[in-house]
Amino acid sequence: MTLPAYPNAISLQQIQAEFGGSSSNIALENYYAGGANVPSGTTSPTSGAVPSSGAISLENFWGTSKGYNNWYYNWIGYSNAGNFDNYVSGTGVDSSGNIYSAGVFGGNFSSPYLTGYVNKFTSKGVIQWTRTIGLSSGVTRVYGSATSSAGNTYAALVSGSSAYLVKYNSSGTLQWQVAISGTSVLPMGIQVSSAENVYVLTNSSTTVYTMLKFNSSGTLQWQRQLSGDPNVVQYRGCMGMDSSENTYAIFQSLDSTYGAAYYAVEYNSSGTIQYINYYTLGSGTTNFAGGALPIMYIGPSGSYYYALPVTATGTNNITYFIGVPGAGGLYMTLASYPTLTTFLAMTADSSGNVYIVDNSPNYGTSYLKIPSTSGSWTEYVTSSIGGTFDNISGGGITATGSNILFGSQGSPSNATSANLIYTENNGTNFTTASEYTTGTTYTLTLRTASVTDSAGTLSVSSTSALTDSAATPYSSSLNGLT
Repeated sequence: MTLPAYPNAISLQQIQAEFGGSSSNIALENYYAGGANVPSGTTSPTSGAVPSSGAISLENFWGTSKGYNNWYYNWIGYSNAGNFDNYVSGTGVDSSGNIYSAGVFGGNFSSPYLTGYVNKFTSKGVIQWTRTIGLSSGVTRVYGSATSSAGNTYAALVSGSSAYLVKYNSSGTLQWQVAISGTSVLPMGIQVSSAENVYVLTNSSTTVYTMLKFNSSGTLQWQRQLSGDPNVVQYRGCMGMDSSENTYAIFQSLDSTYGAAYYAVEYNSSGTIQYINYYTLGSGTTNFAGGALPIMYIGPSGSYYYALPVTATGTNNITYFIGVPGAGGLYMTLASYPTLTTFLAMTADSSGNVYIVDNSPNYGTSYLKIPSTSGSWTEYVTSSIGGTFDNISGGGITATGSNILFGSQGSPSNATSANLIYTENNGTNFTTASEYTTGTTYTLTLRTASVTDSAGTLSVSSTSALTDSAATPYSSSLNGLT
């Protein structure tokens, strides 16, 4: 809960109920900021701003709640033995400021040793519930999630040989599950609209991309297939959506003549194709770029942001072509590292500032901010956590106002634990670093497209195959960012 706000009455008993302690241990001094996860507050000195020492009053607790203003939640899903593939692949925030994430619990040699999860936190980082989802045996991975303003979370996952779409309400109750079947179907993106229509982009049969629309009850509304180019690259696509429910997708192709190549497509909310554009970036570029994936974000009004891997030097040095409205194309070169470094997810705030999750082995938990009016960037890092980002399935990043929510993998004590990070006034409790250099902007050249749009052929059906259950991580901790 959150304690009463100014000027309502507030009592010691309410403070104790929120922050803990026995009836014989109820002195205000037991609840200095930092003790029992008491936040330091961000308003006036006598309202919602609990001091760390010195004079303290009931009024300091107005509007406070257990947790931290800037925090990270660190966890290992299963047994510490063989702990691998714990990661966050989706994040979201509801209209009340509650926080949701989805990803993978890993680290158990028994079956299943990888299981999908969805969970919920207060804005201060206090966990409310965690649910795991997957087949009773085999591997399950959540490849992305989207949360509505009402707190309904939709997750796209693969369990066994099929893909699935599931819905949880804000209380953590599984509402429905739908199977999406075909040849090697993998979700590449998921979005939810204000009307709670859900859109999913999949890749199947190596070269086929399919956009599917579901209503809030899990009923398929339409599916459209993009196929016809045998050079389309498997599992290298992404999607976005604007406030009118126009959906957009980018996916890679191979072009032996012109180098790195990408398709960009748009559907309206009825499933009618708006365009299929095929772009190349010039000789000397390559599509595979060391294993990196394209990422994109579409603003509410249709502003178009993207980051395309275009070339790689050996296996460690990747270059990205980044498009930012208002700043033009920005060409960024990642410095050479002993392990693969990639961008995982991107978003933008209401002012058009762009945020990108990277998986820097140098700094671990970090993200890039690109101001809306310039082609420069700032990299924010924190020594509180350390670790490195997962490079299997995006880190998931959400911007609400000046607050940034994202996922990472690794910590100083366990390289394959996972973290969910929340920071107010982006950059708070972070320092800056400089790992990237810039070069000459590439030119996107429009060429003749081979891909065509047609009715989708994936099999979609309601199912009860997945097992949903309450879960408690093997280990977890809520920590303030310092």
